[in-house]
Amino acid sequence: MMEQDSSVSKRFIACALVALLIGVCARYYFALELHSARHSVVSDSRNYFATAWRMISEHRGQVLRDTIWPPGVSSLLGVFLIRGANMWHAEASLFILSLLALFCIIDSARILFGRGAALCTCIFASLHLGLYYFSGYFLSETPFMAFFYLAIWLSASATRASSSFLRAQLLFFAGLAFGLSYSMRTIVLPVLIFGLIPFFKKKHAVNIVLLCCGFFLMLAPLAHRCSSLSDTFCLGAHNGAMNVTLGHYGRKMGIIFKDSRWMPSSKVDNGAWVFDEVPYSIFEGPQLLAMMAREMISDPIDTLVTGAYNICNLFEVRLWPNRSIGRIDDQVVRLHLYLFFLLVGIPALLFVGRKIRSWSSGAPAEKSAILGLGGLCFASALTMGEARYRIPFDGVLIVLGSLYYTAPVFGSVPLARSTRWLWQIAALFCLCSAMIIIVVSHPGIPGRDTLIDAARLRRYAATEHVETRSLDDFPRNVEIGKRRAKIDAPYIFSCEVDCRGLKVILPDLTNVRALQFSLEDNDEYQVQFFQGDALISTNYRGPWYSEKRVFRPYTVPVGPSFRNNTSSHLVITPFFGDGTYKLGHVALLPMR
Repeated sequence: MMEQDSSVSKRFIACALVALLIGVCARYYFALELHSARHSVVSDSRNYFATAWRMISEHRGQVLRDTIWPPGVSSLLGVFLIRGANMWHAEASLFILSLLALFCIIDSARILFGRGAALCTCIFASLHLGLYYFSGYFLSETPFMAFFYLAIWLSASATRASSSFLRAQLLFFAGLAFGLSYSMRTIVLPVLIFGLIPFFKKKHAVNIVLLCCGFFLMLAPLAHRCSSLSDTFCLGAHNGAMNVTLGHYGRKMGIIFKDSRWMPSSKVDNGAWVFDEVPYSIFEGPQLLAMMAREMISDPIDTLVTGAYNICNLFEVRLWPNRSIGRIDDQVVRLHLYLFFLLVGIPALLFVGRKIRSWSSGAPAEKSAILGLGGLCFASALTMGEARYRIPFDGVLIVLGSLYYTAPVFGSVPLARSTRWLWQIAALFCLCSAMIIIVVSHPGIPGRDTLIDAARLRRYAATEHVETRSLDDFPRNVEIGKRRAKIDAPYIFSCEVDCRGLKVILPDLTNVRALQFSLEDNDEYQVQFFQGDALISTNYRGPWYSEKRVFRPYTVPVGPSFRNNTSSHLVITPFFGDGTYKLGHVALLPMR
């Protein structure tokens, strides 16, 4: 065992600081240099973007499908989308949120278990690839981890508060942070319930109530939004019953839900080869749960086997989405994950086994961490188990593994006055995040559209990134089909930090009835129409997200104002997608 606090060796501290520096640099390099989230819009992130567009659109309202997932991620994306086509700020936010999660994990270990546990946690958490891999995607994992570990940090700080009033504030904002994490991923609910079991005692009643008040402050508008859009009660999202069905409706069976005609990709990724349509839609939660309850009761042995299988899948040695990571070989990634389980996972399980044998003498914080992971396993047994469901909780696993190497120090250590400004910033951050998510996601908020319109970026496309082309640079003979165009010489956009827009000068449009252009249909593009320097309209085209990268033609009528102006032009800018952006052609359609 390593010694704690005052006797911690300087060599141990130096190793932790070096690991922290490597972790920060690795996160920066991965999120902002090596792997662009803007050019990796795949899988669920496509749906997040589609929902975000409908949230901020002036003409397209949210639809029932927007309630499948919680609205937190789409709301945050919507904030960046209303600011224009430059997504660098959105990518930078992923880097910042990954750092927030890292520091909250480390300091929570310090507050609860002492310096030795914090330094050991610092080494493992800084170097764990899984904790920053998702900062390269606009998925729910990174913002979820930021708010989840912020909630744990606030809860840990409450245990060391020097006054009842300070403790009450910390617990309230911890509950709000848990609510924010719920707005990203609903799986936090069973984890939170299990984690609070050690505190279900009379002496902790007030603390539990304060935590729940903060949580329900966020849950109430989420539930109201979901219920309003679906005309039935919904606790924030409709993915609960859907996931139970995915987890137990045939271990190797793909599912198409009735009416929605939408097939989740999770089963396909896990090797599903038979597809079946369930008799209910995703949004018929009670009916789905009743159907699955009958199946589970009719064959309890298969239910237990499937549940155990789902739990084992939590510990898969792979990362999802299964995409290349720059120049990093896939075998190096697998080796890293194997080392994580060897150095952290197994010690964590040994520590859990030791504490279970002496459960009555264990500290509440240790019991809470162990039961929280038990809640994750329970939820996975009922629904699905994948490594991406476990990885956001690896911070808890790291702390438990660190306690195997170190001797925890418990005691009532008052919260230092010099650090109180940190939780004040955290409280303000939680309040602002909650307001943003509620206002952007909830269509019934009074004055919501006015606020969104006021936040829109008023300047035009960045002219320094616009390249001028004439119509002669594009192919003239273009075969237009019902859904695609056959293109011989597409224009390929360059996208490194900012995507270069293409400015197309339009000739005399007197005898032109429409403009026609084709774009690769797997991406999103911004199309702006100008008269001189005046911006007339801004439209967004795509994405259709077909597996085959084909060109989709668009036809835009030319109004009288364009026909009477000889200085018209359009600017086409790639917004986000798979990293390959192509404009097929631009053509004028004459009057008939």
